[in-house]
Amino acid sequence: PTDTVARLGGDEFTIVCEDIADEKDIVTVANRVAETLSKPFVIGQEEMRVTASIGIVLTDNPGAEPSVLLRNADSAMYRAKEQSESTYVLFDEGMNARATERMSIEQALHGALESSEFRLVYQPVVRLDTAEIVGVEALVRWDHPRRGVLEPAKFLPIAEQMGLMPSIGAWVMTEACRQVALWHAGYPEAKNLTVAINLSPSQLRQPDLIAVVVKALGDAHIDAGAVCFEITEGALMSEMEASAAALRELKALGVTIAIDDFGTGHSSLAHLKGFPIDILKVDRSFIEELGHDPQSEAITDGIVTLARSLNLMAVAEGVETIEQLEHLRRLGSGYGQGYYFARPQTPDSIGEMLGVGPPRDRKTAVGPSRDRETAAGPQNGNEPLRGRRRRKAIGPWSERTRSRSQRAVFEGGPRPGGAGAVTGASETAGLMGTRTSI
Repeated sequence: PTDTVARLGGDEFTIVCEDIADEKDIVTVANRVAETLSKPFVIGQEEMRVTASIGIVLTDNPGAEPSVLLRNADSAMYRAKEQSESTYVLFDEGMNARATERMSIEQALHGALESSEFRLVYQPVVRLDTAEIVGVEALVRWDHPRRGVLEPAKFLPIAEQMGLMPSIGAWVMTEACRQVALWHAGYPEAKNLTVAINLSPSQLRQPDLIAVVVKALGDAHIDAGAVCFEITEGALMSEMEASAAALRELKALGVTIAIDDFGTGHSSLAHLKGFPIDILKVDRSFIEELGHDPQSEAITDGIVTLARSLNLMAVAEGVETIEQLEHLRRLGSGYGQGYYFARPQTPDSIGEMLGVGPPRDRKTAVGPSRDRETAAGPQNGNEPLRGRRRRKAIGPWSERTRSRSQRAVFEGGPRPGGAGAVTGASETAGLMGTRTSI
């Protein structure tokens, strides 16, 4: 009877629990809250579900500052969001450092686009039988003025929550389309080269998405067939009807649609039938276990077979060894990308692979990328990457527990002023900032 539930504003809520004996007690409460929130409910004719990301802070100090407790619960909640398999996280002091880093990134993100601090690198997609480059995937990097080059995982989820992805995404589209147009013009044999651009969940819900795409295509004077949009399986499943409608509009333009990280979500054959997709990208977690885990090989084989039966293209992500390549060839997979072929490259390096560069560059075998930032994952082998000009083919890359407590604070949801949470499969709902996205 002494517990308190309060709405802080918007979809943010806090629960203050008194007379908590230990961690076990508060975890029991957290599980009960999460279970209650997970039960389906009906609005109109639609059945809805929410999920919870819960941050917990414990204190036995009766004079503890409420603002500090709320801030610490906020840090724990963000940690819970990062761990999709967990609904709650207990605060520890290390989270303060992460919260400070996050705040610093948030502040710097506001001016990063205007300061031209973003750039794109491109990872080739190749035919597994000939190693010919058939496309590239555009990957954004942030040249942070103080922290150096930041990988997408360090800032894109934060940009998504801040509502910055529409503007960043529009820049990525414009730049990627401009670059592929240069490759097409510079090397006629590369006229069928495609560029893959990742779409975030918020971009997929963006009302003017089609207008942004049409402008990027028009400004670059390229055909829509030169562009592929990649959407993660989890993002598609979170709002299936809205996602399917957005993809149908994109498909009507003539672009190609790919499901990224396929095999990690909860899609089914019925779901696939409802999406206008062209490509399934097999998640790297299955590829890295080829030759070691029979289940991963069976799943990969199943995805490749499924793609073939549906007249879809299957692309294996994260190919890093000759053994993985040989397994994929035996399974009949036609395309792949990964460190075995090339890590993400600067536009100039891709041009050298295609033979686009100045005449003197065309005579030079492509060595290690001049790009300072690479994709995650180990490097393999010692053989340098070389461009075989006649076939545009490339070879392998050289490559706490807390003390007893009488009080606990739960917190969940976005920071005040946030613009949404990215969780792959769904938007999150929590306590204190409970994200009741439907």
